[in-house]
This record gives sequence, structure tokens and C-alpha cells, in this order.
Amino acid sequence: MPVTGGPWLSDTLSSFLSFTLLMGFSVPEKFSLAGSPRPVVGVIGQDVVLPCQLSPPAQLPSMDVRWRKIGSGFIPVHEYSDKGTQDLPGENYQNRTELFLKEFSNGNVSLKLKRLHVADAGKYQCFVRNPEWSREATTELRVQGPTGICFGARFVTRRKEKNCLVWTLGKTS
Repeated sequence: MPVTGGPWLSDTLSSFLSFTLLMGFSVPEKFSLAGSPRPVVGVIGQDVVLPCQLSPPAQLPSMDVRWRKIGSGFIPVHEYSDKGTQDLPGENYQNRTELFLKEFSNGNVSLKLKRLHVADAGKYQCFVRNPEWSREATTELRVQGPTGICFGARFVTRRKEKNCLVWTLGKTS
């Protein structure tokens, strides 16, 4: 038995289909998140950027960005929500982190870690969430000391004697 509704149903259905085709369906766009495929190398005492890129680029309403260090659990490093930015306590990260908020619309949700410490070495997770989906990416940070410059005082190797000046960070006694 065919369903009939008269001209009203036909006009309503036609209007709905036209509106749907014009406006498109509200299907969430597929996003991906990428960290660095290779370890990022930073130098003690200097700043380093841990890259994290959202594709396609978009500044989303209600977007949360969390950076955490991966250890025996997750150690909070930095958190952003649409309500504002805050530094989370944990492992000496207070006042040492920064997100590039003006770059969010380009998909850049990277973390700047300031005044690098030896203890900062490890794996970091970039986590982005909105009400419809969440994505995560991991980046490894390796920390090295500053390179030495040879000049001045004598340094002896097994075969040669070299002049070497050793640089240290911090106070010496």
C-alpha cells in the first residue's frame, strides 16, 4: 500500500531535500594530529619547540589542547581550553611552557618548553579534543649539554694534547 500525504507532504519533502542538498550534511570533518616523526633535540638551558600539527588546519570552538609527559603515568605539562590557558603543576613546568595561540587557526598546537632541564628528556603527548572527537600524537625530546669549545687550558687525550675551554651552566664554586 503506497504512502500518500497529499501535496503538503510532497512539498515538505521536496523543500527538506533541497535544503539538505544546499546546506550539506553536518558530518564532522576528519582530523589528524601529527607530532615529530624523529626525536627533537634540545640543549640544556635553551628553549625548544615540540611540534604538533592539526590537519586540516582549523580553530575549533570548544577545542582543548593538552600536553603531557609520558612516564609511569601522564604528567601534566600544559593545558589550553576555550576558557583560557593555564600552566599545570608537575615536574618543574611552572612558567616554562607556552602554546602558540595565534597559530591555532593554522593547525599549529605545538608546545614551547623554556629553559630546558635534563629531566625534561622523554616522550610527550599532544592531545586535542572537541565535543565530537579527540586525537593524540607523541613526540620524543632528547636533551644534550652545550657543546664545548677548545681554547686556553690544556686537555690531554691518549695521543694528543689539546687546548680546551670547558663551558658550564650555572654557578660554580
